[in-house]
Amino acid sequence: MNTPDAIVALLKAVPYFAGLSPDALKTLAAGCHSKSFGAGQVVFMEGDPCHHLYILESGRVKFCRMNAEGREQILRVFDRQGDTFCIPSAFSTERYIVNAMAMTGTRLRVLDVDTVICALGTRANPILAQTTPGLAVNRWGYIVADEQTGMTSLPGVFAGGDIVTGAATVILAMGAGRRAAAGILDYLGVTREDRVPEEASCQA
Repeated sequence: MNTPDAIVALLKAVPYFAGLSPDALKTLAAGCHSKSFGAGQVVFMEGDPCHHLYILESGRVKFCRMNAEGREQILRVFDRQGDTFCIPSAFSTERYIVNAMAMTGTRLRVLDVDTVICALGTRANPILAQTTPGLAVNRWGYIVADEQTGMTSLPGVFAGGDIVTGAATVILAMGAGRRAAAGILDYLGVTREDRVPEEASCQA
């Protein structure tokens, strides 16, 4: 699976990359290198900086931690071609949150986190709509939300910022957050008299 078309096909099967343009997929493929691990070899350790995302090409990888008794606890096993891991670590903690170890001879496709952020950061990630029945999105894949309240097509679910408007400024996203917060309070039936003044909440 070393040809550019084969790598693109592998990336295209990853839910996080579904909906990317052919050019974006080719860009990802160009920065995607292969790495092999022997059985029992460590892929990464918990707490290490997360600089890469991994896509399973062949073999098996386990996520594990040591429990209080010092015994290994297996959290998950990846064994399907296209299985992708380290997405949450890359975009939240920026560190690996578990240990990963090859269980058999394993071949992984490795992507630099910054490359992935550039590929995903300018468009709506389709996985949210795909996994949330009833959530309305527009033809570009952005969530449809009420401009005044931020409520989506799902009662009690609110959204704002780039996932609604597309790439915009932080100021606009902050404004959307304030409107959504007010909309949530209205939805919950919290009267305006019972709300904490914005000045007080900012000082707390």
